[in-house]
Amino acid sequence: MPKLTTIFCDIGGVLLTDGWGNKSRQLAAEHFALDWEELSHRHEYVSHAIETDRLTLEQYLDRTVFYCPRSFTREELIELLSQAAKLG
Repeated sequence: MPKLTTIFCDIGGVLLTDGWGNKSRQLAAEHFALDWEELSHRHEYVSHAIETDRLTLEQYLDRTVFYCPRSFTREELIELLSQAAKLG
């Protein structure tokens, strides 16, 4: 068995981006005219499950954004989040 030499961790978005944190969710809500309160509530309800790998991204998006018809696609939302993550 190989010897463990390094442990990496991310502490609240300090070392890496928080990706879909409050800033990114707010940006998406504004950009796509989503109800911020509802998005926040739905995110909080399932955030632990996605953070602990019990939900896929597709399942998460089904429960938080695409639970009803939208005028934009998953790909458009993911692209926006990707751009926001690059900006920090």
